[in-house]
Amino acid sequence: MLLMTELNLKLLNWEAGKLADKIIRRLPLKNGQRVAEIGAGGGAFTLPMARIVGRSGEVYAVDTDSARLAYIGRRARKAGLLEQITLVLGEEEDCLLPEETIDLAFSRNCFHHIKRPGSYFSSLALALKTGGTAVLIDHDGSRGWLPKHGHSSTPERIRSTMKQAGFRFSESVTEFPGQSFQIFIK
Repeated sequence: MLLMTELNLKLLNWEAGKLADKIIRRLPLKNGQRVAEIGAGGGAFTLPMARIVGRSGEVYAVDTDSARLAYIGRRARKAGLLEQITLVLGEEEDCLLPEETIDLAFSRNCFHHIKRPGSYFSSLALALKTGGTAVLIDHDGSRGWLPKHGHSSTPERIRSTMKQAGFRFSESVTEFPGQSFQIFIK
């Protein structure tokens, strides 16, 4: 099972890695920040973000799957980044992050997996500092088979959920076809 999980996560990272640099350049990341990756998966964004925030910063890799977090931990150790990364086994309705500590929260292709996004993102709002940024990217339902299998979220649904959770919509990034890329402020 571990081998299959590792293979799946390597493939997940390979797919995410195709756009990772381009996406990360769009994030307002700075040295010394505390950042959370929600639905961290295989850590395709966690490790690069840890490099950017540096030793004075911290990245919380949040996922509901302990095997994924263990994989991120092994990769972080090999890359010499383990000291900057905190692995958080979140819950379905709670990211379990400390209150008022996060400067930036990031999530890619995860929103549609969250069963009760209102509850979940309300917990994220508590973790973000006032004025903190939340960046959500998800399949927008405009391409092929994804909507039929529930693997997408309309931009309007994401905005409505985030507003109810205590966020203000800031902007959309439109350079990623088939993806809703939205930025919110607490």
